[in-house]
Amino acid sequence: MKLKHILFLVLLSPILLNAQTLRLAIQNEGKFVYYATIEVNNSFYSTTSTNHVFNIPIKSKDIITIKHEIYEDYKFKIIDGLKPTDTINKLVSLTLKPENMKLQMLDEFTITDSKYRNVFDNQDEFIIDYYPFPLNHFFIITKFKKEHFIKVINRAGDEIYTKILKIKPEEIFLDAIGNFHLIEKDSVYQFYTQNKNIQLMKGISKEDFEINIKNLVTLGNNGAFHQKISMHNQMYSLIRIIDKEVTDIYQSLDHEGYENAAYHYNSAVAYYMRHQPVHQNIITMGLWDGKLMSLNNYSFELFVMTSWSDNIASQPLDVLSFGLNDNIVVLDGVRDSIFQIDNETFSLKKNSAKFSFSGEYFKDYFYDNIYMYTKDKQGVIVSKINLEDGTITNIAQLSDMRQPRNIKVINDKVYFTKLDESQYNRIVEVKKQ
Repeated sequence: MKLKHILFLVLLSPILLNAQTLRLAIQNEGKFVYYATIEVNNSFYSTTSTNHVFNIPIKSKDIITIKHEIYEDYKFKIIDGLKPTDTINKLVSLTLKPENMKLQMLDEFTITDSKYRNVFDNQDEFIIDYYPFPLNHFFIITKFKKEHFIKVINRAGDEIYTKILKIKPEEIFLDAIGNFHLIEKDSVYQFYTQNKNIQLMKGISKEDFEINIKNLVTLGNNGAFHQKISMHNQMYSLIRIIDKEVTDIYQSLDHEGYENAAYHYNSAVAYYMRHQPVHQNIITMGLWDGKLMSLNNYSFELFVMTSWSDNIASQPLDVLSFGLNDNIVVLDGVRDSIFQIDNETFSLKKNSAKFSFSGEYFKDYFYDNIYMYTKDKQGVIVSKINLEDGTITNIAQLSDMRQPRNIKVINDKVYFTKLDESQYNRIVEVKKQ
């Protein structure tokens, strides 16, 4: 059963809250909705969430209504008999209004004379992923009938190199030192161009990729710098590895987030221990891997608790690092600050952020810039982060484009993918105005 199809209501003991409280998380197709109009008994309460959760004071039998301009209204009633310190956790999946369910078509008629332009328009060929690189070129993975391809194309969509693949990649990944990789279900393959051909190296396991490549921030004479999260995804660490010695360079802990996540995790474990017979208890038998999902096959109540713990309470804290030419940049949403760490001296420079760390990030490896995409009522805004003064500069607003996907930026040029009228994925360029 998919989480996005589950609506659940469960009473849990309080944590950090000492009143009747509704902790409400809203999703659509598995992605969080950060703003909506929340009404309690037809009276306005809130429009924006904090860390994807709306905290709403309630009492028994209150009527909660969720309204959004593109989703159907959702209404539910608080159960009777709440204790003074009860906390209700509810995850709601919204449904698009019928008038918003039609895809915005990106055929030639729609794009002509607009601020958008199709980059690659081969009919009946589905674009799985793409990656722009300098001189207006792209790597693209496509699927035609049952065959998969890796190609190099130019801005006009002309195919420069093409290779038929024996694997079925799902993503193109550019690592911290400039190597490209094809990621499939269980393996990862580095690739490169040579003598007008695209060459694939021997694959490595997905697990090795996650450990050694994906979380690599930068690599140089002073060692390899990796980032990781721990403590129910509420502790961020930037570590340096050199000559097998590991040193902490930077850490950030969301104390409140950790207490909340640990509480929900421990509650699920305690429930399992209370209700699972000893002869079936994988914890007491020493067989448990520490993951709640390994326990949740035993009851629906435990499944509900696990879903909230893993997908809401343990959402990773908003801290991420990027390696640039001369330093490492840490975007720390817990401290609302940007930190620059010198690659040689490890000295730390801090700038307070004058924007909200509420979006997704993309590092332009080739031009040493970091971008952020955020959603608001007008659509998606693409911004460049100005590291020296902690501000952002908006470079594109996709206000007339519903749900643009897979946004990438190179030298302030913005690209994204969108389904066309034939349900084929297309690369779209945002023209500079």
